[in-house]
Amino acid sequence: SIPVNALVTNRFGGIQDLREIETSVYDSKTRKVSTLRVRLQLKTPPVGSAFTELDRMNMVSLEEMLDDERQLGIVGRVKKVRDLAISVQDSLENIANFSERVRHLLLWTHPAKTAIVMAYIFFGVV
Repeated sequence: SIPVNALVTNRFGGIQDLREIETSVYDSKTRKVSTLRVRLQLKTPPVGSAFTELDRMNMVSLEEMLDDERQLGIVGRVKKVRDLAISVQDSLENIANFSERVRHLLLWTHPAKTAIVMAYIFFGVV
């Protein structure tokens, strides 16, 4: 756990300085497995400002996320990382497919399709 007061650098509120915190990760036999480096930046409300409904909703969301993290365990965390990797891979695949289609149009790889697109562009401009 990281103490919140270690992230507060400006007592008047607002965006705090970016902090880099390093902590050790241990297995069930309390052997050090690896080191985790986290970059955190805290945003605090200005001193004297009222607690808003948005602040309350953000606090509830954060508490729910922390509860989910506590309940996941190692296997759940690995699955979460795997799902994130799959999502990133799908996004990169979509970008690559789109760029290939644009390239094929510009290189006249498919002359009939390129002629149709160019005609639409020409008549759209005129």
